[in-house]
Order: sequence, then C-alpha cells, then structure tokens
Amino acid sequence: MGAPSSAILSEFFLQYIESNQIINILTKNKILGCFRYIGDILILYDHTSTDINNLLNELNQIHQNIIYTLEPENNRQINFLDVTISTANEELKFNIYRKPTYTDTIIPYSSCHPTQQKLAALRYFSNRPDSYPLEQEEKDKEKTIIQNIAHNNGFPSHIINKFINKPPPQITNTTPKTKNKNNKKLATLTYVGKETCHISKIFKNSNIRIAYKNRSNLQHLLNQKTDKKDIYEQSGVYQLTCSDCKKTYTRQTGSNFEKRFKEHLQA
Repeated sequence: MGAPSSAILSEFFLQYIESNQIINILTKNKILGCFRYIGDILILYDHTSTDINNLLNELNQIHQNIIYTLEPENNRQINFLDVTISTANEELKFNIYRKPTYTDTIIPYSSCHPTQQKLAALRYFSNRPDSYPLEQEEKDKEKTIIQNIAHNNGFPSHIINKFINKPPPQITNTTPKTKNKNNKKLATLTYVGKETCHISKIFKNSNIRIAYKNRSNLQHLLNQKTDKKDIYEQSGVYQLTCSDCKKTYTRQTGSNFEKRFKEHLQA
C-alpha cells in the first residue's frame, strides 16, 4: 500500500528514467511510438527492424526493482487499458475491453444511496463509447451491454432509455473553466434516504457544500469487532471503593485488572 505520496514519487521517478535512459533505448531500437499510463505501456514497432526481446532485456537492466513484461498482440489485436485495438486492412479499429473477471455488478437501484451515486456508473458507461473512435456497430453492441447491466441491477426502463438514447455530448468550449474563488466548506452527511436530501437543501444558499457518505460499506463492516476483549483482561486506570467508608482508591496498573484485584484481596 505505502504512503499517500508513494504514487506521486513513483511517477516522478518513472518520468526521470524515461527522459534520461528509456528514450535512448527506444530510439536505438527504432520504436515508432510509446504510450504509458501509470504501469501500462503500449509500444508500436516494425518487427523487421526491431528485436522486441532485445528491447525487453535492455529495459529490465535499468533498475533492479522495475521489471517489464511483454504481452504481444494476438490475432492482430491487443488490449490497452479499457480498449481493444485491432488492425484490419492497414486500419486501426477500437472496441471496449472488459477483463475476464469483469462482472456487471454496480450499485443496485434499490440500494440506499444518493441517486447521483447510483447513476454514476451508467453515466460513465454511456459516455465511454463516444470517447473512442468506435464504429456504429460497436456502439450499438455497447448500448445492449449497458441495457443488460442496468436491467440486472434493477434500474427501471425509463432511466435505462434515458441513458441509452441520449445524444452524444457536444464539445462547445475547450477553454479551461476558472475556479470559483468563493471556496465553500465541505460537510458530509450520512445518507439514510430522501430525508437526507431534504436536510441538505437547507445549506443550498450557504457557504457549505454537502457530500453524502454511506456507512454500509466494507470498511465499516470489517472494522466492527465481534470478539471484544474482556475488560478484566485489560490494563489501565482503575478505581476501588471501600464497602465500609465509601472512600475510593485510584491507581494505574500494567497488569490486567483481574490479576491486580486478586493482589488487593491477598494484601
């Protein structure tokens, strides 16, 4: 897992060796193109002028803790991130790629989550085909897959049709949006249903931005200790009260309380 800064420092280091060592290796081996996203790399090369195994060996000699592996194309296609890239008649074709372990499980419509959170997956799925140069046939296949995913998770037909039939997004302005100088404070509310939404509307015109959280998650469930340690097996500060004069005796012990109480009785 590492520290929160691990990912940033790792990226800095990779960019450093890319600009100082890897670029020279790629040039020497006549690589046509190299594209990296975090730990996945796509390389374009001409097999008549490049020995890909020799390239792999050179890359693995850069640093002992950075090991590269090779996955060549199969049947003139290769998977990179969430896209399958294939070649046919000297043309590139693209399709959405899903791993063999992929399941169609998303937040069910009946789940006690904010509506925007439940619709987030469908919104992403429906926008993704328009982000890649897919042919219309592949886009239609993707729509069918999205319909099945939504149906299997209990979404009503009118919501499914809304996402399936919506027009592709239009890019009207590429100018970066300026950040709102009025920095709002963030507050979180535990989502328990529509009542939480009604409460959040109270803060609509305030300087507070509301975000929802849900306690029914793995972290909350796994952190619940089922085997609570007996208090008498623990150590710490204790207090004894005299049954005759009602005076109290307060002390701290490194032994467990049961052992310390027995010592008092034997004294």
